[in-house]
Amino acid sequence: MIPSLRVLLLPLLFLLCSRAGAQPDVPRERRSIEGGREYWMTFQRNFRGYRDVSNGKFSHLVLDSSLRLSLSITSAVMARGYAEIAGSGHRVPFTVPAGEMITIPIDPAALVESSDTVERRAVHLVADAPVIVYGTCHRYQSTETFIAYPVEDLGNSYRASCFGPLDRDLTAQVALVGTEDGTRVTITPTAGIARTVPTGLAITFPRSRLSASDTVRRGAPQRKPGRNKRRRLDSLVTAVLSRVDSSTTQEVMMTFRQIDTVTVSRPASLPYTIVLNRGDVYQLIARSAGSYTAIHGGKDSADLTGTSILSDRPIAVFSGHICAYVPDPSAKACNLLVEQLPPADAWGRTFYVADLARHYPSLVRVTASRDSTHIHRNGTLVATLGAGRFYQQRLDSAEILTADFPVLVAQIGYGSRGLWGDGVDTLGDPMMLLVAPVEQYASAYRFMTPEAGSWHSYITVLAPTASLGSLRLDGISIDTGLFRRFSDGLYSRAAVAVDRGAHFITGSSPFGLYLYGFGYGADNYDAYGNAGGYMIPDSGK
Repeated sequence: MIPSLRVLLLPLLFLLCSRAGAQPDVPRERRSIEGGREYWMTFQRNFRGYRDVSNGKFSHLVLDSSLRLSLSITSAVMARGYAEIAGSGHRVPFTVPAGEMITIPIDPAALVESSDTVERRAVHLVADAPVIVYGTCHRYQSTETFIAYPVEDLGNSYRASCFGPLDRDLTAQVALVGTEDGTRVTITPTAGIARTVPTGLAITFPRSRLSASDTVRRGAPQRKPGRNKRRRLDSLVTAVLSRVDSSTTQEVMMTFRQIDTVTVSRPASLPYTIVLNRGDVYQLIARSAGSYTAIHGGKDSADLTGTSILSDRPIAVFSGHICAYVPDPSAKACNLLVEQLPPADAWGRTFYVADLARHYPSLVRVTASRDSTHIHRNGTLVATLGAGRFYQQRLDSAEILTADFPVLVAQIGYGSRGLWGDGVDTLGDPMMLLVAPVEQYASAYRFMTPEAGSWHSYITVLAPTASLGSLRLDGISIDTGLFRRFSDGLYSRAAVAVDRGAHFITGSSPFGLYLYGFGYGADNYDAYGNAGGYMIPDSGK
């Protein structure tokens, strides 16, 4: 039920102090259009910090300089502000014109790569008027986006939504951001947690003399797992250079390894408590068996989905995967997965889940917050879940998911090899977005597509069938012929192509929205996805 509107008083004074004041109460309907004035965010680990470079004769590995972090900002009115990294001098001022979008770079030093270690790397954004904020984390062939929640929409109780492991260093991750000093957080992980501190790349040069040969051997490239069959899947990568002289060939084996110093492991299902101060980030990375055979054999349960996070003050929580194969290792094209999580009191019971544009198949994960949660798919009982457990299914067509207690629903796009089965990656890598429940629908959204890169971007609109004629995208009616009905006939869905930049969509009745895109050209083999907006219920905070 949508609460009655309350008087909205917006301060006009720009918050230049280091501690921004709390935003006045804003009805949730308006927050879906306008956003907020203060945000706390983080950027999680994205694939590996090195990539292959080839010159036609041999391959070698270099540190990956392709990492780009950015925030995209839009507003209904002109807004000024800044984004800064806690604990550093990095600050980027911005001005966004009314109704437009800007993108500002964030220092790559904000990327959090450690696990079970508190670091002051949170990104803090403050504005003098309400803004909507998206984050983008890009590395070569691995891009993902998230929509950020303003501070008044943060909560104290969360459960993570992630995915299973790919390799010893490519596994599930969750990150927590403190917004107030002295915040106590109790975490109950669903998988073991390793305490790691990345220390860069190790390079060794063992030598051996071989029999005479004039063969120049090429080492196995390592970009992202699955780009072609020559690329290896473990985190030890070798490049072989051969030198020929009159009598022997001396082969130099160079071994590159991204080092994670593991000092402590947190066991699964055992609660533990940490303390976060304002601007702190604490990341959990699941401890994988480190064996590709074990992972493929289904013996590695390093999936943090359902992890419980309880705090005594509001925090921001992000979760996903460092680089995931979806739906399984047969789809050999991995990608970063990330979304900011809504608190558990913002979950819902009824979800219309649409098939995506261009017949892009996906997985749906439904996570429960309470024991004995019954999940129905198009009216048929398909699962009974305990607290923190999840139900997963392949989605080939639109479906209606319902539950008797609130649940969190994530939709994860397939890696395209899982779609075509022929090794041709023509559509995009995996991506993750959160599906809003009907209880959270709004009658208007302001959203934007990535400014950088080459993307075919789409929105999926889920609207009451009776209201389709009222939908307007940037003031223009949406063709009702694009819509197809769900099985109950009450709601319909459509995938609509959108151009680069900021957009505004309205309707006469509340509707759902999410946003995603597929890369082409220089951004081929890539994809992104995120919720198109949010309507966190007012909780009396």
